[in-house]
Amino acid sequence: MTGLVLVIFAQMIFGMFAGLGMLCLVTITVAPIAYRNRAARNGWQIVTANVMWSLGVRRGQNLYRSGIAGPVPYGKHTLPGLLAPSKAYEAVDAAGHPFALIHIPATRHVAVVLACEPEGSQLVDQDTTDLWVALYGRFLAELAVEPGLEAAAVTVETANDPGTRLSTEIGLLRRPGAPSFAAAVLDEIAQTYALGAAAVQGRIALVYGTTRRTLDERPRGRSRRRRADSSRSRLREPAEMATQIGNRLPEILRRLSATGVGGVRAMTVTDVAETMRIAYDPAIATQVEGVKARGDASGTTWDNAGPVAVAEDWEYLRHDSGASITWQMVEAPRGAIQSQVLAPLLEPGREFLRKRVTLIYRPHSPSEAARVADGDVRTMVGQATARKGEARATDSLELQAARQSAAEEAAGAGMTRFALLVTATVAAPADLARAVDAIEEAAGASRVVLRRCYGAQSASFAASLGVGVVLNKHVAVPDAIRAYL
Repeated sequence: MTGLVLVIFAQMIFGMFAGLGMLCLVTITVAPIAYRNRAARNGWQIVTANVMWSLGVRRGQNLYRSGIAGPVPYGKHTLPGLLAPSKAYEAVDAAGHPFALIHIPATRHVAVVLACEPEGSQLVDQDTTDLWVALYGRFLAELAVEPGLEAAAVTVETANDPGTRLSTEIGLLRRPGAPSFAAAVLDEIAQTYALGAAAVQGRIALVYGTTRRTLDERPRGRSRRRRADSSRSRLREPAEMATQIGNRLPEILRRLSATGVGGVRAMTVTDVAETMRIAYDPAIATQVEGVKARGDASGTTWDNAGPVAVAEDWEYLRHDSGASITWQMVEAPRGAIQSQVLAPLLEPGREFLRKRVTLIYRPHSPSEAARVADGDVRTMVGQATARKGEARATDSLELQAARQSAAEEAAGAGMTRFALLVTATVAAPADLARAVDAIEEAAGASRVVLRRCYGAQSASFAASLGVGVVLNKHVAVPDAIRAYL
């Protein structure tokens, strides 16, 4: 509408040719916004991404080096990319258990990472599975009223089990003077049972904002000094966040333990650092697992959990002893979604060294949920009225789904935005083709439409780690503006 007004004014003031020129300029500006690709990105977003990628490569921003040969101070191996300015603090919750607090100052976020052992669906009846799904849904709904929580990430990571823990356990079972037959059986178990087995790890990251919702309770005077003091108090320090989160953490762990995730505990700084170390250098996994199985410390710290070298390509990421590709979900499964819909995507495979599937949740507040649900119903009704005789077969189903969501929200259900990231890691770039075929086949079986994160492999890799990286908070254009594009 603004473009048409400009065209009319240009024609009235400067003549026909000026009006035609203005019309061409408006068309060039507006036409890319009308175009959408499979990922729902418009033309200007695609052009901007390609231009910024070219500028970044020209400046060498796609390369990272650490250690004694890199520019990182003191020869440290810090984490690259979005996790570079992050810091880790050790805190203690209300039950006296230690937990790691990951501080990402760029987005004013802190994250606490929980480790769990998913029980799986084998030998579990359907009634128990339905109960787990219902309790997990209630847990997600309660995230909307969790004070200060902005996002949550659930990561399921699978890898080939090297058998280190099994051999260590067998070594503990051995006794001097045991019968030779029993010793032979244990030796055979250690040699054969680990072959083809998979290690499954689960992580849940809760991301909190450090910005206060209201100003400090201290009286605000008109003097410049008092206004400055009040502005500083808008951000909570990590120590204050550790106290607040630690007081609520035992209750969160109790609610999570009932959702089928198995034993759940808060990860320490060493645990999270070892996870980052293995993600960027998968060849070190056997050594780290062996040290942990013996009960020794691996010596990994947060300042040395990063890789030695990272090279980001347009299509994949090369890091230390591995190469990875990350996909994003552009279309969720349609139709009825059962509890096993993501099972093909979560299953381990021999094509990968490691595979991560990360679900990122951003819950709406109760007031936002009501507004979004009502807006969806109005939109669907408006579209159905506008089409009239040209209504599609899916219009009635979409309108029915929107009305059902509004009714469930009014009954107390939560509304959450979600995204899905899939990362496959192999030993060398030559093995990526097999990994791509396996992931795309599994995505088709799960009815999920995936799209590779071209030009953003490093950032997507960091987000899939599940340690508190929320990608929408790192973009240059705010959410309020991107919502209209």
